[in-house]
Amino acid sequence: MIRAAPEDAPAAGVLIFDECRKASGWTEGALCWLDATEQGPEACGIVDGLIDELVSLEREGVENPIATTTFPAAELWLAAQAMRLQDGRIVVSVAPAPANHVVELLACRYGLTGREREIVDLIARGLDTRAVTQALSISRYTLQDHLKSIFRKTGVHTRLKLVALVSAALSAQIPGS
Repeated sequence: MIRAAPEDAPAAGVLIFDECRKASGWTEGALCWLDATEQGPEACGIVDGLIDELVSLEREGVENPIATTTFPAAELWLAAQAMRLQDGRIVVSVAPAPANHVVELLACRYGLTGREREIVDLIARGLDTRAVTQALSISRYTLQDHLKSIFRKTGVHTRLKLVALVSAALSAQIPGS
């Protein structure tokens, strides 16, 4: 089950990496969140992957790229971002994932495809079959096939329970809920 961040938990943490990708500075908050993944700041594969993504975006010529990811840690979803500073160093921020990422977090947790995530998002917003099929330009039969897959992956069997799953994850992610 996804849990809310403890009230005394740091809001965010920051890691700084030099041009050789060696951690040259960090806040206690970053260590706190990364320790929840049972990995240290330099050995964290998640952070390494995020930096790899940033470098890849830079090579593609993306202007002011920001690499982002979400990942589970100690039954809480975390969000991380990596970006380059003007002096060439890389800064990575780590914090509890914001509540508006809940559909993406559930998609990751349950292995939903991109299209399935879109469907969950639209259904959680209250759209009916006709509105979902129009928004995604798919037939109602295709929608039903996607819903069967979503239900199988999440373990729920109705749209109402799917909305309840999204709602429960949302309320659990908001500190103090």
